[in-house]
Amino acid sequence: MLSGKIAFVDLDGKGTEQRGSHPAIILKYFSRGDLAIVIPLTSNLEVLEKFPCTHLIRANEKNGLEKDSVAQLFQIKCCHRSRFSLHEGKIRILGEISHEEQKIINDVIKSEFQFS
Repeated sequence: MLSGKIAFVDLDGKGTEQRGSHPAIILKYFSRGDLAIVIPLTSNLEVLEKFPCTHLIRANEKNGLEKDSVAQLFQIKCCHRSRFSLHEGKIRILGEISHEEQKIINDVIKSEFQFS
């Protein structure tokens, strides 16, 4: 199961969308189509104040991040497996977020992305 894992993904955003190779949290992986829903991360902590729907992830041994990073929930994307860094044919995992962080992120997504 890849939910909550962090992996590098190559994003091709335009304008203020995230682009380039960045770590991202995998929300859901659909093996049937080799697709994943991801939350891009950035080490630019100013994003916390500039944009809504963000969450600070402190770098630690478990998540494998080198720097504190911001989960940009407002930039959730669907990506094909070919966009991930691979190792021996499998998605190369840096680490994973804690269950507490996963719950916070899920709660923000549920409250911010309600459609009427």
